[in-house]
Amino acid sequence: RPRERRVGFRWHMDMIVFKDRSEEGSKYCIVLTDEASGYYQAIPLYWKSDATHELERWIRKMRGHPALQDLGYQAIGMIVTDNDSVWSEEHEKFTSMIERVGGLEVDWVSPEDHARENARAEGANKIIEAGIQCLLYEKNLPPSWWQRACNDVVFLANRLPVKSLDATNPS
Repeated sequence: RPRERRVGFRWHMDMIVFKDRSEEGSKYCIVLTDEASGYYQAIPLYWKSDATHELERWIRKMRGHPALQDLGYQAIGMIVTDNDSVWSEEHEKFTSMIERVGGLEVDWVSPEDHARENARAEGANKIIEAGIQCLLYEKNLPPSWWQRACNDVVFLANRLPVKSLDATNPS
């Protein structure tokens, strides 16, 4: 379906669920990807139900950042995601958070076609998960170190593009 042009930062969101709790206690990780820049943001969660609170905290922090003032449009203007139970269209706590922060649109993609309609979020999860596994295996670290490895992967991924930005180089 055609999408109209929207003003503001457009983020794709999905969640990774880990088998083991991290050393910090987290078991879940929200991965957000900015559509324009490819910038990654990881938000670890102790409980899955913490998603709404942590997303609101992140949105307010981003919108309050001095570098994102006077843009002429709202930082974090849209989130594209699936209908996960903690941020579904029917989840009252999440929908009231959307109203509280204001200026935020959420595009819930259809569950039966999530992989295609939100391919950017699925791809981001694969990149972050693969990077975490590489770091853990390379240094022979236990699975409980995934959150620390995730921070490193996000740091590196935001500084080293996964593909060439040079139009003459196809890799």
